[in-house]
Amino acid sequence: MLNSIVVMVVQTIASLLAGMCLLRAYMLWLGLRVGLGNSAGAWVVGLTDWLVLPLRRLLPKVGRVDLGSLVGALLVMLLQAAVMALLFGASLDPAAVLLGAVMDLLALVLSGAFWLLVVSIVVSWLRVDEATAYWVQSLVEPMLRPVRRFLPAVAGLDLSPMVVILLIKVLEMVLHGWRWNL
Repeated sequence: MLNSIVVMVVQTIASLLAGMCLLRAYMLWLGLRVGLGNSAGAWVVGLTDWLVLPLRRLLPKVGRVDLGSLVGALLVMLLQAAVMALLFGASLDPAAVLLGAVMDLLALVLSGAFWLLVVSIVVSWLRVDEATAYWVQSLVEPMLRPVRRFLPAVAGLDLSPMVVILLIKVLEMVLHGWRWNL
């Protein structure tokens, strides 16, 4: 039971930190500015600065790609994979740990995209401040736009979030199948 608790705590902390690093990289790639009423974006940047800023000194941005944030997320997932291997007495084969970390990172990207879509749906139903609604919509619009080109609104109802969520869930199933077949 203690192992289960430790695993849950390690996975939760690693997923939150790596997820925030990925969100930071995504915001930069989209060109979303932090500040100007964007408190959620400022919160993400503030919580990841300690990890990302030192990495940026070594790995500068390449165009819109924030290598510091991406490598930070990968390092967090590598640390999680190493801790899990040590907890369960598995070998610390570098290739296996790296592959596990990359697969976990891909799963985190898909999970993050799913939750961003869920949050955008909830935000569209609720009265939230305009800056937060704009920020959330700016994050999900690039995922929805390609689907909206092929699937117009039906009776005023935008079905693109449902289609994207289904695609994400299919990709999660494929990734899960690959993970267990390796």
